[in-house]
Amino acid sequence: MSVMRITRLHVVLFFSIYFLCSYSTLLSQDRDLHFTQYGMSPMNLNPALTGVFNGDMRFTGNYRTQWFTVPVSYNTVSLAYDQKIYNVKLHNGLFGIGGLLNYDQAGDSKLRSLQLNLAGSYTQRITQRDFLTLGLTVGAAQRSFSPDDLSWDKQYQNGQYQSPLPSGENFASESKFYPDFGVGLNWHYQVPNSKRTQFDFGVSFFHLLSPNVSFFDNAEVVIKPRLSVQLGSSFKISHRLDIIVNGNLYNQGESQQTIGGLALRYNFDEVIGRESAIQFGGEFRFLKTDSWAPVLTYYHRQWKVGLSYDVNVSDLFPATKRVGGIELGVMYIITKVKPLKVYKSCPIF
Repeated sequence: MSVMRITRLHVVLFFSIYFLCSYSTLLSQDRDLHFTQYGMSPMNLNPALTGVFNGDMRFTGNYRTQWFTVPVSYNTVSLAYDQKIYNVKLHNGLFGIGGLLNYDQAGDSKLRSLQLNLAGSYTQRITQRDFLTLGLTVGAAQRSFSPDDLSWDKQYQNGQYQSPLPSGENFASESKFYPDFGVGLNWHYQVPNSKRTQFDFGVSFFHLLSPNVSFFDNAEVVIKPRLSVQLGSSFKISHRLDIIVNGNLYNQGESQQTIGGLALRYNFDEVIGRESAIQFGGEFRFLKTDSWAPVLTYYHRQWKVGLSYDVNVSDLFPATKRVGGIELGVMYIITKVKPLKVYKSCPIF
């Protein structure tokens, strides 16, 4: 059994960042997409997770549909790719690059968000077990909507709705483009020659430019920066069993969320090329609890597939009947056989 050794520096770093994030306040409304299986979408979680994984190339895909009994559903899709870039001159470091595509649609207005981001990172090996990564993301986004299925106050005459009547709304545009930037820092701990005991803790900031996404002229609807703190870890507790602990805290003005997850993973086989495991656990929202979600994850060789279902327990219960959101996450990792000089120069992850 591998035992994780936490130094005094690690403890100070953890609690310093935790309390900094806990007492930070940013003024805005929540405008970002959300995944229950946030660990299956690492580049949405923190740009410093770009290239931070066991392998060389990684493909991820996420799909979520929520509140389809309201009856207005919310649908979210995310696709991403990232990889490591090795350089024999960097004996204790490596670069990572990646791309991310997000699409989200919600409500009768078909409010859509389309986002394309490019991300880059640099990982520096601090000790045999500790790695520090700085990540940056830059991209462009579009928000749009369709007023065709909407009704307005001025279309009600004598207590009756008349769709041919003008809405009285004067939109400058039904689409808005804007640039977007983010930055993140991640600490990765890993027991040498072990994939089952590892730990990630990171802090990231998104929407650094506070873009204006108003559809009206001379009006301002600003997406303020979002602060996100993430924790992801797995610990080998026996020959077959691992315990998984993760969490995500974010603060975006009046919108705050704290999610914690706990799971057990049973490893059927660890032989290279035949790896397989199954994992079962749950994600829970704390502070203001509005849902919980059982999560089932299956590992097979390069594949990782997760399925979760949100059970709604918020004040929206009369409309949702506890029906929350179904979510599917897929990850595929490719590991190449490296030339000896590359492996010796940078044996990372």
